[in-house]
Amino acid sequence: MSAFDSHLVTVQPRKVHRTPHGTELVPDGPPIRKVKCGFRETGSSEQLSAGEVPSSDARILAREWPGDARSLVTHRGVEYSTVGRPKRRDGSPRTAHIEVLLKETNADG
Repeated sequence: MSAFDSHLVTVQPRKVHRTPHGTELVPDGPPIRKVKCGFRETGSSEQLSAGEVPSSDARILAREWPGDARSLVTHRGVEYSTVGRPKRRDGSPRTAHIEVLLKETNADG
């Protein structure tokens, strides 16, 4: 097992939906389940103001990635939004991968 396939996540593609009250991200098709990747938490926000709960940042490394900058990722029941666009890291055929940065969206303390 390589670092690129040690975890399974679900990727929910999303699209922008404009309403009279602003814009929101809504599901764009069915979720893509069992996407192989390497998943690692990279940090957390512990400074809290009234009403906030701790959240975590994470990073995914994958050979192939079906999502984009709007995707929602679920790992072990925790939802993460994508931060920026997935980045292709070209290297040798053995080390080339896609890096995806994530921010937890449903922290519940």
